[in-house]
This record gives sequence, C-alpha cells and structure tokens, in this order.
Amino acid sequence: MERKNKILKTVSVVLLLCSFAVPMYNIFPNGLIVNQDSWFFTETFKILFQEGVGAFNYLGVVFHLAVWISAIILCIGSFAQMDKIVRFSAGIGIVLLLIGLLLAVVLTNEIKLIHPIVGYICIGYWIDLILLVVCAAVSSKKH
Repeated sequence: MERKNKILKTVSVVLLLCSFAVPMYNIFPNGLIVNQDSWFFTETFKILFQEGVGAFNYLGVVFHLAVWISAIILCIGSFAQMDKIVRFSAGIGIVLLLIGLLLAVVLTNEIKLIHPIVGYICIGYWIDLILLVVCAAVSSKKH
C-alpha cells in the first residue's frame, strides 16, 4: 500500500511538471520532436489572457487545460491517499485528451495529425497520456 502511494505521488507530480515543461502540440507539422514552433504552456497562458473563452479554438490550449485540470486533482488525490479521486481524475484526463485528439482529427479531416514525423501532435501529449494511464492502473490495484 505504501509503495502504491509513493508511485502515485511521484507519477502525479511528474505529470504536472511534464505538462508544463514538454509541449503537446506543434504549430507546424514537425511530428514528435520539440522545437521552437512547438506550443508551450506560455502560449496557452498568453492566448487565455488575450482571448478568454475564444482560446478554446486552439488545440494546444485544449490539451494543456485537459492535463492541468486532471493533474492538479490527481496530485491532490494522491497526496490525500484518495484512490477514487485519483482514478476519477486519471480517467477524466485520459478521456479529455482522447476526445480532444479525436475531435481535432474529425474536424480537420486529417489523420496525419498523429503522424510521428509529419504530424502536429508532439511527444508531450503521448507522455502525458501514458502517465495518466499509469496512474489509473496503479490506483485501481488493491495493494
């Protein structure tokens, strides 16, 4: 039980840090590789302050907020040792990221969005998604 709590605390903090440090979206089709054209958290904050609700038209904003909201709740749940909250927030984060990606593919009619070399989805998206899945899996174990 103690090991499970340590894993959840560690992964939830790493998820939060990763969501701030590693971009999830590229402005130009550069694939998984991070570069100067990647959508960093600073762009998300700038667009949120400039456009308010209109910022949700940007895929980078949607991805960042989906991870930030679920990661903050996940951190609180893991440090309070509340497995139901951890499972819920990890599940919500997974669903929001997948729905965001699915909507982006459907609305743009471009499956190339997820292409690892010429796509727009950056490595941060996949890292965050994997960390959310790990939290959901660890929190669902009995011991």
